[in-house]
This record gives sequence, C-alpha cells and structure tokens, in this order.
Amino acid sequence: MRAGSGFRGSQDATPRKGSARSRAGGLKRWIAGAAAMATAFSGISVAGALPAVAVPVYEITARWADNTAEQVASGDVVSSEWRVNVNDDAAA
Repeated sequence: MRAGSGFRGSQDATPRKGSARSRAGGLKRWIAGAAAMATAFSGISVAGALPAVAVPVYEITARWADNTAEQVASGDVVSSEWRVNVNDDAAA
C-alpha cells in the first residue's frame, strides 16, 4: 500500500476473478451489450420498413377573372386568378 493514498483494505482494488463482484460486473456488461445489439438491429429493420420519399408535384393554373373585358387597351385594369398547388404524389 502506498503511503498517503487514503485507501484502506486490500492493496488490489479490482475484484478477483470468480468473485461475486466480478460476476455481477460481467452480467451487467453482457446485458448492456445485448441491449445495444437489440437496439441496433431493430433500428435497421425499422429503417427498411419506411416508405420511399414522395415526389413533389407542382401545378399552376391561371384564368382571367369573370369581370374582365374581352378587349382591353393599354392602361386598362385587368384581373386574373392564379392557383398554385404544391403537393406530393403519395396517398393521404
């Protein structure tokens, strides 16, 4: 034991092979490893089940408003209606 270390008891702080403390630590490590593997494998299977990304669909339509004259001259006021639709092609 080193002088001034403040450690009381045996000089070797690591558990001995086959001791109850050693077995408990190994079991915890095994459970942690199994949980990590299960999480990793379930993430792979969930990612494979996700749908493909939908393709955006753009639709722009325009028409003259109902009260617009058939013939107009320069400087006349005209009105139009524009409809812009941006969606995807996936089912709702």
